Amino acid sequence: MGRVVAITGVEDPAENSNTSTENRTSLSVLRTCTSLVDRMFQAEWNGGARMFLRLVISAVVVALTGSWALAQSHTGSTRNGERIFQQHCVGCHGTSGDGLGPDIKELIVPPANFRAMKSRTKTDMELYLAIKQGVLFSPMHGWADRLTDQEIRDVVRYIRKLAPFNPIG
Repeated sequence: MGRVVAITGVEDPAENSNTSTENRTSLSVLRTCTSLVDRMFQAEWNGGARMFLRLVISAVVVALTGSWALAQSHTGSTRNGERIFQQHCVGCHGTSGDGLGPDIKELIVPPANFRAMKSRTKTDMELYLAIKQGVLFSPMHGWADRLTDQEIRDVVRYIRKLAPFNPIG
């Protein structure tokens, strides 16, 4: 446990009930990876190439699983996001998020099509910043003065629901 505090500068989440779920998940993944790295070096030092390979694979799996868990922990309210989207975004982006809203005739730059691959591959942070700050050289203005950070996260969550990322097709 001392090693994790030294690396991260964060207390053990079990000792601090105010620690967020995200921090607890991060520390859990960090502890597991640190333990696996220690074992990898011991296995390599002792000449166990097969054991070393198994531990490397285990560390990668744990890291990827932890990343997925953290990504899922940043949740918003899909229902609230839909309400906000219908109220403020449908004019340009359309009811289904395809960028074919009733106001597009007046726009020089077409609005984002959230069902297209280009939009689906954007990160949540890219979408969040586009909504909050607006998009340069486009009619998409920022909503920071009208929506809270949580409301923007809710809209991002709803946009993800419109066309979830599917790398297979």
